[in-house]
Amino acid sequence: MRSVRHNGEIKFKGGLVYISELLAKHPVGLRQIDEHYYEVRLSFHLLGYLNTVTQQLEKPKLWHGAKPKDV
Repeated sequence: MRSVRHNGEIKFKGGLVYISELLAKHPVGLRQIDEHYYEVRLSFHLLGYLNTVTQQLEKPKLWHGAKPKDV
């Protein structure tokens, strides 16, 4: 779990990743789903996938609990 900073970023593996300024001071959960991707969630809402290669948040291809096939 990470807390979103005032500027919308979270600390991740020594760097900063922009999530959203709207989520400032809110906790987001991270769950590794494969070698280069983490799910980013606010409660049960899927916000997107953190790509560890590009250090950017990617939009979800599917809604909520559905598993992505091509991630």
